[in-house]
Amino acid sequence: MNREISKKQLVFALLALILIGGIAFGGYYLFIKPVNEKMDRKQSELQVASQQLTIIENNLQQMNDQKVMSTIELQKQVPVKRLLDQLLLDIEKSEIISDTNIIEMKINGTESDEEIDLSREGSQPQEENLDTGLNTNEYNEISGADPLTEEKLPNGIRKVSIVLNGQADTYFKMESFIKNLLDLKRIVKVESLKYTGFDEIVSVMQEDQMVDFELAIAAYYYPELEDLQKDLPPLDSPRISNKRNPLSSFSELEAE
Repeated sequence: MNREISKKQLVFALLALILIGGIAFGGYYLFIKPVNEKMDRKQSELQVASQQLTIIENNLQQMNDQKVMSTIELQKQVPVKRLLDQLLLDIEKSEIISDTNIIEMKINGTESDEEIDLSREGSQPQEENLDTGLNTNEYNEISGADPLTEEKLPNGIRKVSIVLNGQADTYFKMESFIKNLLDLKRIVKVESLKYTGFDEIVSVMQEDQMVDFELAIAAYYYPELEDLQKDLPPLDSPRISNKRNPLSSFSELEAE
């Protein structure tokens, strides 16, 4: 009898263990495993969202950098200030490259044109007289030196007009000078060109003649965008020549 009871107890104990194991196994797959899988999915979603956020932040930073760079590049074409110093340097470079000689320069307008006065918007800016020098040639900034017809500009756009009087050995050197100006990054428009040709050669003793020309050009700027003045392109000026003697044609380093 005791043996039979012991066998029954053993069977019941095994069944109880199996039942408890089944309940635990079923509970794990029914409750615990779905929760773990959900946590894993949420963790994966969080990592993906974090990666997307990093990508968006990098794109925004690149867009800001590109915006600054694009603003600088655009201002090389149409700056928010006259940038007259850079324009004069570019004209001098074109003069040297083309082997021409600019004798006189007349500039229409002053720095006061860059100031924005809404009460006077649409009216003509007051012109003043300024004198400046460049190398051994005489450059005069004067008022009322615009013989050209008034150009209708887009709203907010202003222009600085420059009349260049110069000489060239040949027509092609004058043409090269004009081409160098038109190839500048800044938008430059040729408004007029007058030149005198050579006299007919009638003797071998006749002296060489120069091509005298008068070239009127215009460059544009947009002064209303004052917030972009911090993004003005830097002045592209030549390096110092290391001269102690200003009358010398060579630098001190080359002389040594």
